[in-house]
Amino acid sequence: MKNLSLVVVLLLSQFYFSQNRKEILKVYWPTEYQWKTINDREYKGIHLTEIVPEKEKSGSWKKLGTMMYFKNTKVPNADTIIDLYREVSWEEGSKSKLTVLEKHDKGENIWVLFKEENVLYSDDKTPKSQLFYVVQGEDTLYYVFISLRKKELPEEFVEKWSKIFKNSELVYIEKNKKM
Repeated sequence: MKNLSLVVVLLLSQFYFSQNRKEILKVYWPTEYQWKTINDREYKGIHLTEIVPEKEKSGSWKKLGTMMYFKNTKVPNADTIIDLYREVSWEEGSKSKLTVLEKHDKGENIWVLFKEENVLYSDDKTPKSQLFYVVQGEDTLYYVFISLRKKELPEEFVEKWSKIFKNSELVYIEKNKKM
């Protein structure tokens, strides 16, 4: 009976504490760029934040950091993340190249690291390339990526930003508190 009581207490405390905490993906953006936020909005369970180095402008950035959080979204594996990305973002006739660099399907927090290069949009003929890190949280899918206005991502750039993204962590804070 003691064991059953302990299990009930643990389950109730887990429920209580999970209701009073908020999960976020903490990314350690390099301070050398002195990032500034150019876009921060939420709509129907999707949170989008875009940042650029302090000396750049929103319309003419050379480097753009983006964080997108899809609340109440859970995927079973890293391949599903790639499939969803292709389904939503891939333009028909696109000459862009998507390369999966690394993925992790073990444990609770699956993740994938991939790049898409030579992305051309109909409203802008300048090629862009992006490095993505996508991780599954408890009930939120976190997309974090860095974009350059280049046809390809330099290898040293991919190495540097892969480390930065993989060093990010899911943290839990009390609701109504900011980090």
